[in-house]
Amino acid sequence: MSRYYNMQVQIEDPKPEKVEAIKMAMAEFWEFPVGEWQERDAETMERAKIGPQMWVSMDGHLTGGDEEGKFAAELAEEVWKANGAYCEVSVIATYLEDPPCERYTADESDYEEWEEKNADKASAGKPEE
Repeated sequence: MSRYYNMQVQIEDPKPEKVEAIKMAMAEFWEFPVGEWQERDAETMERAKIGPQMWVSMDGHLTGGDEEGKFAAELAEEVWKANGAYCEVSVIATYLEDPPCERYTADESDYEEWEEKNADKASAGKPEE
């Protein structure tokens, strides 16, 4: 069974010289497009005294009974392997096939209320005769 997800991946403090290797590993792991990754710019890192960060978001299918937790654990292992060291890896998995939703229907009583409100506004703007 295939399930459709949006996966947001964020990687904190990867080795700068390993960023491209991580992108390639992620492209192989779940076809995350190499060119879609965003990275924290050098000026921000210098000014804020923080390390590198990279992130990407992509929609796709988990198949073969894969679960979100297993996917996230395996993805982290692939990142660590490509990075050659620990770095923080976060995955936000959003199930897209049956998202929560609310339906709002304006019925005839809503229309009558709106019509009355507009009639009051229109008469308020007219000079009295």
